[in-house]
Amino acid sequence: MAANTAGNNGAGEETPRRPPSPRRLDSGLTAPQVRSSLALFSWNAGFRSIFETICGGTTFVFVAFACAFGFEKEQMGWVTLATSIACVLQIASLPFISMLGSARKVALTAAFVEPCLVIIAVLVVPFLGAQARVPVFMAAVFLASAFVNMSRPITDEWLASTIPAELRGRYLGRRLQIVSGATIISTLVAGQLVERLGSSNVHGLSLILAGGGVCGVLAVVALKGAATPASTSAANVKWGDFASVWRGDSFRRCLIFMALYNIPFFFACPYYQVFNLDVARMPADMIALMHTGYYLVKLITLPRLGKVADRLGARRTMAISAVIYTLFFAVFPLCGPGRYWPLMIAWAVVALADGAYSLAYQSAFYAAIPASAGRPAYFAVNNIVTIALFAAGASVAVPVLRLLRGVSFTAGPFVAGNFHILYGMCAVLMAPGVWFSRLLPEDRHTEFRQSSALVRR
Repeated sequence: MAANTAGNNGAGEETPRRPPSPRRLDSGLTAPQVRSSLALFSWNAGFRSIFETICGGTTFVFVAFACAFGFEKEQMGWVTLATSIACVLQIASLPFISMLGSARKVALTAAFVEPCLVIIAVLVVPFLGAQARVPVFMAAVFLASAFVNMSRPITDEWLASTIPAELRGRYLGRRLQIVSGATIISTLVAGQLVERLGSSNVHGLSLILAGGGVCGVLAVVALKGAATPASTSAANVKWGDFASVWRGDSFRRCLIFMALYNIPFFFACPYYQVFNLDVARMPADMIALMHTGYYLVKLITLPRLGKVADRLGARRTMAISAVIYTLFFAVFPLCGPGRYWPLMIAWAVVALADGAYSLAYQSAFYAAIPASAGRPAYFAVNNIVTIALFAAGASVAVPVLRLLRGVSFTAGPFVAGNFHILYGMCAVLMAPGVWFSRLLPEDRHTEFRQSSALVRR
């Protein structure tokens, strides 16, 4: 009798049972929260990739705009230097952000300011006097970079803590596909707009950049609905955390590998679009087509690359990628005005190396970071080391290019100027990457297989 009446409310009706509470994962989030948050992070990645494709400091739209209002092509390295110096604020700001109590709110606010500054700068600079344009623009670039760098360690940790470890490879692979797809679309649209408006139309270019800035704003808005993991809410970075990150062997090996492997890119990246526009004399629509091919190859091959990386292991994957990168840089000296077809083929091939590198390194890097309240410090140190090296490379490349400005070599139909020599040097510097790959911690766990599951689902 007691068993029968235990479920009744006295009126002969059964008491409604409460549904069981959703099980919480290690991050402190429920499975539905994780799914919705990862979806919002995917939207963030898509809008952010459009913003960076159009407004990034080395994109063809940004470079064309800067050159149109008075930048010398050799000076583009200073843009990388300015953004790199701003990265120091990651260390300076993190402990203070922790003191404010809501790292999430501060990070989203800082991230929102960045695209707003870009929009204001590109719309105002063309109307300034010739003497004021460059310094005002550089100040805006520095401030925009400062704000995004204040937010980046928090948002990076936020994403890393939201992704369940067993889904990390699969989600990162899908995220890269979203980024590639968004980049393809934005590159094609931007290329057509630049071609129609003209690569020297400073006011038309400013409107394209402002449109990219709007996508940067939408990227931040997408994150407002994402749930915050327990580790992100509990993040409390102290000054001592920046020293303690170096005690982790796996993390330290990842950083050393990244620094040595990417030496040629520290010199080369600021000048890709300068080479395309000024040396190879590529039309804007052809640059867009080249970039579209690059991202299309990456989009199609990412699932397969996950399988290959899993079978070969991180070290062998990086060694093979180093060979491809070396051949990639060796193609630049073969190009000249109107002879840019070798470059278009090279970018399509190097997409394979970039896709493999992204999957292997990012998964290994996330796995190397221990769970602690100081996790954002690991992301800050990684970002600072990376950007500091880009700053050093850019600051060296500027005087080197100026020194080589009058130097040229002729071999049959090929004439090599200062930019050809720079990229030839990058090919030489990339070759040891085959051996640098041995510095990366070998980790053949299932995360790469998770990425390859995309092809089956």
